[in-house]
Amino acid sequence: MAFEIATGLFTLAGATVGGGATFAVNWLTARNQRKLAEQTRSQAVVDRRYMAHIDFLARADRFQESLRSLWERLLDRSPGEVIISTNVAYLEAWVAMSDARGSAQIAGPPELEVKLVAFYEALKVLSSHTDQWYVDRAAEDTDARQARAQRLWGKVEAKRSEYISLGQKTLSK
Repeated sequence: MAFEIATGLFTLAGATVGGGATFAVNWLTARNQRKLAEQTRSQAVVDRRYMAHIDFLARADRFQESLRSLWERLLDRSPGEVIISTNVAYLEAWVAMSDARGSAQIAGPPELEVKLVAFYEALKVLSSHTDQWYVDRAAEDTDARQARAQRLWGKVEAKRSEYISLGQKTLSK
C-alpha cells in the first residue's frame, strides 16, 4: 500500500513540475512574441515615415530639376512650343511634390514638420518668382531675374539641408 501511495505522490509531483515547466515556457514564449510584435510594429511605423520623407525629397529634387530646365529655356529664349512643354513639366512636378508633402507631414514625426514646411515654403517662393518670370518672359531684365532666382535657390538649398539633417537625426532613432 505504501508503494502505491508513493507512486501516486511521485506521479502527482511529476505532473505538477511538468505542468509548471510547460506553463513557464509558454508564458515566456508569449511574452517574447508580444515584445517582438511591438518592435515589428514600431519599426514599420519608422519605415513608413522614412519612405514618406524620401518620396517627398525625390519629388522635390525632380521639381528643382524641372525648374532649372525652365530657367534654361527662359534664358535662351526657346521657341514657344519648347518653353510651353517645359513649363507643363515644371507644373506637373510641382503638383507631384505638393502631393507628397502632405504624406510626409502626416507621417511625422512632429518635430520634422517645421523643417519640411520651411523647405516647402522656400520652394514656393522660388516657384512664384519663376512663374512671374515665365509670365513676363518677353521682358529684358533677365539678368536681374536670374540673380534673384540664384539667391532664392541658395535659400532653398539651405532649408533642404536643414530638413535632411533633422530627418537623419529623428528618423534614425
